[in-house]
Amino acid sequence: MNLRRFRQQLGLTQSVFGQTFGNYSQRQITSYETGEIEIPMGLLLSIRKKGYPLEVVLGESQTDALDKVVGYLSASWRIHETAKRLTESVLRLLDRKVRR
Repeated sequence: MNLRRFRQQLGLTQSVFGQTFGNYSQRQITSYETGEIEIPMGLLLSIRKKGYPLEVVLGESQTDALDKVVGYLSASWRIHETAKRLTESVLRLLDRKVRR
């Protein structure tokens, strides 16, 4: 119910809401709004990334635990991306040395 209310407050159709928050189909959004299927983490992350508090979708009781998980995942992703960039830089440097 909270997801439906949130979408309606934004004035978006299910289709537009799905596209705006991660390319979900109208059918998927219907399933999430009715509780037929749990709201996926990707949709929650997209809602949060666009500046909306998760309470609007989850209610206040579930938000604290999820905020901790989201914080952990965000930090983990940043660390992963930093390590990836460093690895790519080292490989480029090694490639230059091999060519010389």
